[in-house]
Amino acid sequence: ETEEKVFWIYIFGFFISLHYAVVSYSASTFFSGIFQEKNIWIAYSLSALVAIILNFSLAPLIRKVKIEKLHAYFSLLLISSTLLLYLANSPFPTLLEYILFYSMSAL
Repeated sequence: ETEEKVFWIYIFGFFISLHYAVVSYSASTFFSGIFQEKNIWIAYSLSALVAIILNFSLAPLIRKVKIEKLHAYFSLLLISSTLLLYLANSPFPTLLEYILFYSMSAL
């Protein structure tokens, strides 16, 4: 029964990640003011890669940490990344905060 639950976590996580991929791709267009438009795909691709890696590591994390604590940590990271994304004013910190924001949003 536990293996079946883990399987469904992966399935639902995959579809939620697809949803966030579309939203994130359209939202990444704000980078055109910071990066050249031909380089926006790099920010989006890095964000998607980190989200995929975190998505696959979610099940082992759930086994080790209570889901309530994990949810609290991810919520705190999402809130802080949103604030830092708003406050970032140079390309590199903006890129890092976007990756963090996208990764936390996809989980």
